[in-house]
Amino acid sequence: MSLNDSIQKYIKELKEDMYYPTLLRLATHSSGYSGSLPLNKREYFKIILGLIFGGSDLNKNNPLHMDFNKMKMLIERNKLKEVDYSWKYSNFGISLIGYVLGMVSGKRYWDTMNDFLHDELGLKDTCLGSSNNHLQGYDRKNNDCGNWHWDKGNFISPSGAVSSTADDLLKYAKINMYEDKPYLSLCHKKHGNGTKKFDMGLGWLLLKKNNNVVLHGGGTGCFSSFLGIDKEKKVASVVLANYKLGRNDDENIGMALLESLRKSKDI
Repeated sequence: MSLNDSIQKYIKELKEDMYYPTLLRLATHSSGYSGSLPLNKREYFKIILGLIFGGSDLNKNNPLHMDFNKMKMLIERNKLKEVDYSWKYSNFGISLIGYVLGMVSGKRYWDTMNDFLHDELGLKDTCLGSSNNHLQGYDRKNNDCGNWHWDKGNFISPSGAVSSTADDLLKYAKINMYEDKPYLSLCHKKHGNGTKKFDMGLGWLLLKKNNNVVLHGGGTGCFSSFLGIDKEKKVASVVLANYKLGRNDDENIGMALLESLRKSKDI
């Protein structure tokens, strides 16, 4: 596979007379896909209003569902140009990468990712989906929101179905810190423009003022997660919360912790 390959090379069912984004543009969130996909505008704004005014149902139930037919329809409906669009985080774009990788491996995404997590990275407590021993999530009124349900048939799974532990994420941080796997250094290099604060690696955000600091964070339902790594100082911070945090709170906490660890290395 090449980063410059179009997704059409791997999704043969797509119409032939259209432009489709490359894997590189998907990985750097410069493909032009909307941040709301696979939701339509009405569904997306309903979620935004629920987050603002406290929609507990959204915290309990996964609103993100996509099968192959919906994926194909959304790809063909969203007509894009062959340019680097301005940065916009796209769960849909990441899901397309996951689908393509699963097709190339011949095992589909779910089994491919679990095998990679366990056999390649050695993260034994990390997996797709949730099970009975997972912590429950809680909203700001301390209501039990459980866990979002994910399954193999949900093609949006690559954007948020991984469950892990702080211990495993620190192991993963160390693997990236020392670039134990030869392909990891490629992911840590700048491949595109991001925001005022960040450049884009492959999936990773790179601190613009210091590309040795790589990070990623996000949330599903009442859960938030963050991993930040300083490859130069050899420190990392992990934030995992099963309580509904405010917008970007996981990143703010994680970056503050990472900065204090970086300063301690200078003493």
